[in-house]
Amino acid sequence: MSRAAPARRRVRLESDDRQEQIIAAARTLFGERSYEEVSTSDIAHAAGTTRTNVLYHFASKRQLFLVALGRFATVPPQIGYIRGDTVAERVDSLFEHWLGSIERNREAYVAMLRARTSSDAEVAGLLAGSMRAWERQLTTAVGLNPDDPVHLVTVQCYQALITAATEAWLERGFITREHVHAMLTDAFAALGESATSGPRRILRQPTADDGRDS
Repeated sequence: MSRAAPARRRVRLESDDRQEQIIAAARTLFGERSYEEVSTSDIAHAAGTTRTNVLYHFASKRQLFLVALGRFATVPPQIGYIRGDTVAERVDSLFEHWLGSIERNREAYVAMLRARTSSDAEVAGLLAGSMRAWERQLTTAVGLNPDDPVHLVTVQCYQALITAATEAWLERGFITREHVHAMLTDAFAALGESATSGPRRILRQPTADDGRDS
């Protein structure tokens, strides 16, 4: 018969330290399991405190989830100075910093990926704000204009590749960080070049004869 994991020994901490410990425990658990599968008792156990103490610092599991999620949602704009003279160098620098940040905050990033399907308006707003900041970071890295609709759509379409690649790396283990880095760098450098050089093909304009039977 399996044994339950032993509870962490409870240690008296200052209020701010206890809050940080609870947030760290929540972030780990939300990265391992879905929001619905994590209880405040689970978080208390992982943090080495009581459920009462968790609810003393955070009014509800939802509030704690928002705080834990919000911590990582602010990471992308703070990933550091982007170095390089060419588009390829700047994109390489950007993803080197960003993927390192994800690797150090794996559970928080996975929790954020899972939360993107949430119907909670506050969660959706938090993620939308983070996404807008990240889109500006991406467009700036390759010299695009985040206020140009064509450039913005280019970046937004690219987000699907970022999500798929990071999920394959972090959750499924199908590819390595090096694979993700190479894939995202090469693809985005090409997208940036394409967006700034304009369309390479001219589509035939529809005529009145289109749609008629031959």
